[in-house]
Amino acid sequence: MLTKRFNRHQLEIIALIVLIVFTFSIAFLPRYYYKYPLHIDEWNCIISANSLLHGKNAMATAPGSDFGFITFLCGLKTATGLSWPVIFRYTPSVISVIFVLLVYALTKKWGHGLESAFLASLLQATPRFLGFHFLVPMTVALICVLISFILLFHYRKNFIYPLLFVIWLLAFFVHGTTPLILYLLVFVYVILTFKKEFWHSMKLLIVLCSVVSIASILIFPYLNMNWVFLDKSSFFLTPLNVKFFFNLYGYLPFLFFVLGAFILLFRREDEYKLVVGTFLLILVIMSLGTFFQRLRGIQALQDRSISCLTIIMSIIGGRGLKKISNYGHIVYTVVIIVTLLLAVNIQVTTAANYYHMIDEQEYEDFMWIKENLNETYDKAILDTWKAVPFVAITDKKAYLLLSEGASEAFTEKNRKTVEFFQDNCKNTSFLTENRISIVYTTGRCDNPDLIQVRERIYILKC
Repeated sequence: MLTKRFNRHQLEIIALIVLIVFTFSIAFLPRYYYKYPLHIDEWNCIISANSLLHGKNAMATAPGSDFGFITFLCGLKTATGLSWPVIFRYTPSVISVIFVLLVYALTKKWGHGLESAFLASLLQATPRFLGFHFLVPMTVALICVLISFILLFHYRKNFIYPLLFVIWLLAFFVHGTTPLILYLLVFVYVILTFKKEFWHSMKLLIVLCSVVSIASILIFPYLNMNWVFLDKSSFFLTPLNVKFFFNLYGYLPFLFFVLGAFILLFRREDEYKLVVGTFLLILVIMSLGTFFQRLRGIQALQDRSISCLTIIMSIIGGRGLKKISNYGHIVYTVVIIVTLLLAVNIQVTTAANYYHMIDEQEYEDFMWIKENLNETYDKAILDTWKAVPFVAITDKKAYLLLSEGASEAFTEKNRKTVEFFQDNCKNTSFLTENRISIVYTTGRCDNPDLIQVRERIYILKC
């Protein structure tokens, strides 16, 4: 009936529009009832962006450590004039739609644009592995990855080489980890294309070497700071295994990937280079967890590799899903519906597990502090879990931030924080020694040196 009223192209446009609405809705689902950032990395990005906007030394870290992303956030806020909660509530959904459209643009010429875009829209975003439902540096870097794939696979004009140079260098400044994965995949592409397209491969290799050289020169002075060995106590995340991955990616999408990879490897079509890159990426992930576990940053690199891996698997899985359409429209429709229902169920379950660092009352309290307490009161002590949002909202300092990470110093400061509140805030010398002038707590404060200026908010007498 539909094929009589619409031609194939019109049906594809309608399906793409439906997919865009679905993608936006799924990405917005965890933020529907919660209007503040959902991840500590989002709050940390607000802190850095505020510092940059106010002319402070926001990026006293190595190049490639998210400076490009923080600049993007500053530009977005300046251009729109929107508040941070609004930006972080709606932008992830917009970026998710852009991501799905890029997957569609990449795979449309291969004949399975809708299928790959559909599988990409079902990818989970989790607090550990992140994803396009969060406004964090990795999401923008992954956009750079997809744009690179489109240029690599579908264009042979000379303009792509300077454009790729800019994109690859930009990815390095946006996120320090994802570009390493991108450079590896590009190198695989160059090796597999070398014999068939020699000059194209040579130009790509020159661009890649130039970007890696510049990145290495910029990052070299900071290597001693970042690449140090960690204690086993620093590792608190669940080790990766097959069951863990299946729960993350899904059994049916994985079967589509296997079918798609099987088809591409035997037909040796252009996409098979992604298959080879995928298997190499799997080996790298396994190696990172096995041989280099104690290096600082390796755990994050391994987790970010998983995010990139699932995107590529969705691209390849689209070919497998397209193959199922050969068995008839009824079978194809049933498979799509079952996959959709299972994925949505997982998405809803995952969204329910996102952590909320503050509630609406705490946001209002922090805004009151920002608007009513002057520069004299510039440092607070409060629940460590809420300290990062406090700094992001008030532009004031906190005694201890959760983002400082696991260390002996962090453990000691956290112990002192707990003792201070357990003692009902009586230790005035602790406050003066650490130059703390604001106390925020829902508990009792039995200290004559503290003045309650609002419920839960106390200031130290001058």
